[in-house]
Amino acid sequence: MKKFIFSILVLIFFISSCTQEKIQYTGINIPLKKELKGSVLNTTFIFSSPQEMIIVDSLLIVHDSYNRDTCFHIFNKINGKHIGSFGNKGRGPGEVIFPSSLNYNPKTKTLTTYEANLRKIIKYNIPDVLAQNTTSFSEIKLNSIPFFVLQAIPFNDAFIIRGNAQVRFAITDTNNKISHQFDNYPKLVIDKEENRAIFNYAPQCVLRPDGSKLATITYIGGVLEIFDVKNNAITSNTIKYFNEPIYKSVEGFKPKWIGTTPLTVVGCDNIYATNENIYCIYEGELTKDNEPEPKKILVFNWDGTPQLQYEIHEGLPNGIAVDEDNLYCIVMNKDYEYQLYKYDYKN
Repeated sequence: MKKFIFSILVLIFFISSCTQEKIQYTGINIPLKKELKGSVLNTTFIFSSPQEMIIVDSLLIVHDSYNRDTCFHIFNKINGKHIGSFGNKGRGPGEVIFPSSLNYNPKTKTLTTYEANLRKIIKYNIPDVLAQNTTSFSEIKLNSIPFFVLQAIPFNDAFIIRGNAQVRFAITDTNNKISHQFDNYPKLVIDKEENRAIFNYAPQCVLRPDGSKLATITYIGGVLEIFDVKNNAITSNTIKYFNEPIYKSVEGFKPKWIGTTPLTVVGCDNIYATNENIYCIYEGELTKDNEPEPKKILVFNWDGTPQLQYEIHEGLPNGIAVDEDNLYCIVMNKDYEYQLYKYDYKN
């Protein structure tokens, strides 16, 4: 009898471990669509492969490091004039190889980036950069963090750290020690390592400027998450399941890794936040011929609800940044040239 009961318990455990509550993917239903007509801000600067963009007072700073000696390029956001570049490529002090996660702290007037290969955070003092001061940076080593770091976002006097495996988010203190840890991932697929890989493939993560919320949206498929950041802790608030992640497993990686397929619906490949909304560049659904639709700029509120879709016809949008009056975008035209545009999204 005991043997029979044991066998039943093993069977129940096996069935429960191999089944999962079916997630209902809703697609993204946009209540309002609007065409934007923009003006070119700069026609002389030659971009190579722009990644992201951030607004710093009257400036636009664009990350474009491919085939360049410097990584960050400063433009006047009113007239588009290229003011200068900084962030040398290399492994020395103040230098980067593959920078990520541009963030600006208006209190300290510093632009922060993270260099995963060198496990260091670099803070550039923008007034010193503009004055061409050679002591315009400081560095923070993350050697004490016991996991691989994808992103470091300034938070209060320390950082929100994004990991790529069991530890998903962590908050550090002023001594660079972990004071809070968040480990949960939504369960999209049964395999835990593949599930984590979905959320860590080309991660898009942004902190609300007032520091009260955090948002992430997946590149593969389209799952949007909103987190509350309160009392020095991160808690899940909202999850929106828009598009199912379709992927393939990539052999030879530990932990497991994934890749795209011809049927993969690409979600977000660039993100920007204001206190009012979340903006993302979104590729979206496939056509009947399995070709991706033209990229669009989607707007969500901080409840994760789609609000608006902006369509532009000058080309494919890349990096975006938004202030109270304009939306700025790097656009690739039909000749595969990148240009900096400004759009008055209020009119």
